[in-house]
Amino acid sequence: MSARIHHSGVLALLAFALLLASCNSDGILGPPDGAACTRGTLTLGELHNGEVTVDDCVLWNEYQDFEAPAESWTLHAKANTAYIVRLRPVPNRNAVNSLNAELVLYGRNSAGDAIYGTGYWGNFGNSNVNGGVSKELVFTTATDQTVSLRVQSYSESNVGAYTIEALSCPVVTLLPGATSAPVTLGPACTVLGGSPLPETRVAFFNLAASAFEDIILTATRTAGTAEMMFHIGGPDLDASCDTGDCVGGFSSQGTGPIVLSGVMPFTGYYTVTLLQQTAGTLTATMGLTVVPAP
Repeated sequence: MSARIHHSGVLALLAFALLLASCNSDGILGPPDGAACTRGTLTLGELHNGEVTVDDCVLWNEYQDFEAPAESWTLHAKANTAYIVRLRPVPNRNAVNSLNAELVLYGRNSAGDAIYGTGYWGNFGNSNVNGGVSKELVFTTATDQTVSLRVQSYSESNVGAYTIEALSCPVVTLLPGATSAPVTLGPACTVLGGSPLPETRVAFFNLAASAFEDIILTATRTAGTAEMMFHIGGPDLDASCDTGDCVGGFSSQGTGPIVLSGVMPFTGYYTVTLLQQTAGTLTATMGLTVVPAP
């Protein structure tokens, strides 16, 4: 079974594909959203409490084109590591669960300017009085860098309390012409949104690609009983392919070999997310074939 990688976007801004990969921004300039709008620093595996109020920073979300109260959390991300960030609206001190918000990631480009990195991967849980639901954001990075995870309400009437947590998962680097060692998907790395299972086990891979190369990815189940599918996203922080200029696509579902292929319009670093789609166990390999640009 095979599928095609697609390019989402109108403008091919090739320079942006390299910005974050070349950026050495591990906190020297402070968090991208600035200290005044930052509530704290996320500690991996720890649940943090926050609340967006009408007195918080009013920030512009250039990708969604709206301005609203927001606060951010700093995360010191490590190279070749995947991060899963979960935002959950909760009752405030008046027992009102009212937050309806975006969860977005900001990084820095090579000039030190803050730039939109990616948005949330999926929703999960029940909605509150304002229609707010829990959000989950997934990203990886090829370099050590400091990023901002912004919790931004949709308006002043959608502010409220929340919890936020960040988890990390290993990333396997894919090399052209090679197949990875078998990877067993386990309970330590799961996503709660954007999948048919309540908790979907995931594994992460990365690869570097040049513009106009033809990339062929092949996933094969080597042990277990579960079916799988996988997603490619990028370049760089945009593992979910949330921005207008990105490469993204889902493979078909099955036991493998499952193939996803396409010509890459951007030079950059890409994330491959393997997702277990049915109950059971799953061990799989991921292979990469690269056909050079003409």
